[in-house]
Amino acid sequence: MVIFWITSSLFSKIAKSVQSSETAENIWIQLNKRYGTVNETKVFELKKQIASTTQGCLDIASYFNKMKRLWDELGFMYTRNVKKCICTARTTLLLEKEENGLYQFLMGLNDTYVSIRGNLLMMNLLPSLDSAYRILLQDERQRQVTSHSQFSRNSASFNAHLSPPIRQLIQRATPISNNQPPPKSNVL
Repeated sequence: MVIFWITSSLFSKIAKSVQSSETAENIWIQLNKRYGTVNETKVFELKKQIASTTQGCLDIASYFNKMKRLWDELGFMYTRNVKKCICTARTTLLLEKEENGLYQFLMGLNDTYVSIRGNLLMMNLLPSLDSAYRILLQDERQRQVTSHSQFSRNSASFNAHLSPPIRQLIQRATPISNNQPPPKSNVL
């Protein structure tokens, strides 16, 4: 059953190469010998993607998730070494990894977030990546609320400058909230 599960989860060409194995352990050993080493080309590609990824037109959540996916994929390639490490340097290595992620995330932000990025970097203790993400999400939501209220003020200002006949047409086209039918118009 385990052999079937392993072989069915492999590409067909790879599954054929381990088809003659008698135990799941033998299959696993063969696969680990062939594919268990770190592919330095893939590591280079991932690090290059991480370095060149910017927010662009993405919102904060989408940008963070894109970066997180790349970090996780890169981290998966190095998982074996970190899990084996039981020395005191392990904690330092993990903190350094998180700090590097924070810097990479902040470097890719749009210039819209330059002041919040500066505030995060000026803190006595750098925030965790998750804390910085949460703060940036709150800032993004605040900007959306502010821009929405700015839009409402601009549209009110626009309506104040309309000529009376155009204002009447707009009011007639606007649905009435008290369930009464709109007044009949003889304009058309």
